[in-house]
Amino acid sequence: MSDSELTAIIVDDQPFVRDRIRALLEAQAAPAINVIGEAANAVDAMQLVRAHAPDLITLDIEMPDGGGMPLLDMVRDEPKKPRIIVVTHSRSEEIVMSALAGGASTILKKDDLTEQTIGTAIAEALAAAGSNQTGGNAKSDLDEPAP
Repeated sequence: MSDSELTAIIVDDQPFVRDRIRALLEAQAAPAINVIGEAANAVDAMQLVRAHAPDLITLDIEMPDGGGMPLLDMVRDEPKKPRIIVVTHSRSEEIVMSALAGGASTILKKDDLTEQTIGTAIAEALAAAGSNQTGGNAKSDLDEPAP
């Protein structure tokens, strides 16, 4: 991995969403993203996090196995804290606030996944990690009107 490349893990229970996110991440030029693993649940994701210490995680916060909130809690205790972009269908303010308080860097709506939005989310995640990684600079695009 080069200094200008980030490693990423994609966590989502839906294979077609993982495929879409992978394509969007791998299309990023600066920084380049190397997707090093995918998981369909929080347990498998935590194994990948511990094995590979990724720079970035895209995380579906609502999965059948209890979702991504337990993963947010577990990742907080890891020596290398990855930036976390929560990708969700939910518009629940409670879920969004819990995810941001739990350490998510930013929130991205699944129905708004484009190269531009994922690029913006990555930039926001990097900025949040540079400041404090505890939600101080965290952002949710759920407050913005859809185009």
